[in-house]
Amino acid sequence: MKNKAVTIVMGLVSLAVLASCGGTNAPASTTAATSVPATTTQASEPDVTDIFADTYTDIDSLDLASGNYMVANVIYAFDKENKKISSTKYEDYDAYKNKQGTALYDGSVRFVKVTSVLLGDFNAAYFEVNGTVYLLYEKPAGSFRLSTRPRGGWSTSSAVLLGEIPTFSMGNYVSDKQSQNKVNEEGNYVYDSQGFTIREEYYFFLELTETKASVFLGDNPTTHAENPLHSVENYKIRFISGKLHIDIPHKDGDFACTLTSKSETEIKFVDAMERKGDYSCSGTFTKIA
Repeated sequence: MKNKAVTIVMGLVSLAVLASCGGTNAPASTTAATSVPATTTQASEPDVTDIFADTYTDIDSLDLASGNYMVANVIYAFDKENKKISSTKYEDYDAYKNKQGTALYDGSVRFVKVTSVLLGDFNAAYFEVNGTVYLLYEKPAGSFRLSTRPRGGWSTSSAVLLGEIPTFSMGNYVSDKQSQNKVNEEGNYVYDSQGFTIREEYYFFLELTETKASVFLGDNPTTHAENPLHSVENYKIRFISGKLHIDIPHKDGDFACTLTSKSETEIKFVDAMERKGDYSCSGTFTKIA
């Protein structure tokens, strides 16, 4: 009996080996019975939109004024009365003035009450572009926002309701007084006898024409150096979030002094830092009468 049992076991092993090598014609039903459906071996990706489900309930009216709402360099023209909205992208201020933008969307909106785990509850103008949900709303009062949701979560940006756009007034300007730690020719801080860094005071001057913008350095509010610290010709005026900007690149540098329109007599500026002692600062230019 023992030898017979061994013989049976060896026979089964031989059949298994032959089947795996294609040596026997195993019935098709045997392969099907031992196969595992492919769907059971793939881990399903969780659906984020189900986890953070939002609901949009239609409402009759919306406390959001008609107008042009700007996010970065895109303007959303909202028509409350007709429940319409269109979006247009502008490369710069000249394109905006000449109405040479790129149309992105033109369609209808819904007025909805939003119930969202991530955003909270509020009322908004709702529309969709290529499967992405867009919400334009005011929250809190006086602060406008645009939230977008492709698959995966919300992204929210500040929006500006455009009114009168402050433009650049050509002329000469002087900054408020600036100061910084003084450096030597090697670019190292200079210290006094007690080991404290020595401060130096200075002023920026701006000469702005239709074709050229130059920044000069001065040690008093009435005169400046002959040669500009930074200068640019044939500049482009960027139009971002309702403000006009001019970038004056640093000479032999990677950054710029950026001008932002404020009023007929004032221009805000930020001079980015390249290295110690390069007169990086921020403030306001005031027009010289």
